[in-house]
Amino acid sequence: MKKCTFILVAILLLSFAQSAGAQHRVGILGGLNFTKIDIEVQGESATVSSRTLFGIGGILDVRVSQSLRLCLQPMYLQKGVGKTRLAIQPGVEWMAKSSYLELPLLVKAEFGNTAKPYVLAGPSVGVLLRSELEAQMGGITFTGDAKDVTKSLDFAVVFGAGISFPFGKNLVFIEGRYSLGLTDTVAGGTFDISAGPVVEEITWDEQTDMIKNRGFQIMAGVAFALGD
Repeated sequence: MKKCTFILVAILLLSFAQSAGAQHRVGILGGLNFTKIDIEVQGESATVSSRTLFGIGGILDVRVSQSLRLCLQPMYLQKGVGKTRLAIQPGVEWMAKSSYLELPLLVKAEFGNTAKPYVLAGPSVGVLLRSELEAQMGGITFTGDAKDVTKSLDFAVVFGAGISFPFGKNLVFIEGRYSLGLTDTVAGGTFDISAGPVVEEITWDEQTDMIKNRGFQIMAGVAFALGD
C-alpha cells in the first residue's frame, strides 16, 4: 500500500512537470553517505563506527511558488556500519552493508536571486535491495546474507541545506543533509554466516534486537530547466 502511494505521488509530480509554462527541473545527483546505526542486541547497546558509502540518482523538481519547490529524488543509496563491537560478544567485530532504492519526497525553500541558498526537509522510504553482514572472529572472516531477516521498507525523515548556482538556464548545486531512520529494520529470524566450510547460525529477535539507520549525506548534481 505504501509503495503504491509513492508511485502515485511520482505520477502526480510527472503530471505537474508537463504543465505549460512552469519552471520545473529534472536532473541527476550523487555523493557520499556517511552512515551509522543505532543498535541494540538482547537489550545491550554496541560500540559503532561510521562507514563511508555512496548514492546516485535522479531529480524531479516541481515549482510550487516563486521560492518553494517539491522534490522527488529516487536514488540507489548504500547504508551500513563500520566495525561494531557488541557487549555480549567480546572479541567479535561486525560490519554491515545494505543497499536501498531510496524515495525521498522533499519540500525545498529557496532564497536569493543568483546563487540560491536553500533548506529542505521531508519523508523518505527505502526499498531494501541487499543486506550483507561480515564478522571477524579469531582472525577468520565470516560473511552472510541478512536480507531475509531485514524489513523490506525503511522509513526516515530527511532535512538539510545547500546552495545552487546558475549554469545557463540550468543549475549546479551542492548540499548536505541528514537522514534519521524511524524504522527498526530487524525483521527477526535465523540466517547463516560462513567462512569456507565453517558455518555459524545467527538469530535476530525482533523483540530484543534493534537496528535503525542514520546517515549524513553530501550530494552534488545538476538540474535542467523544463519550460521558461
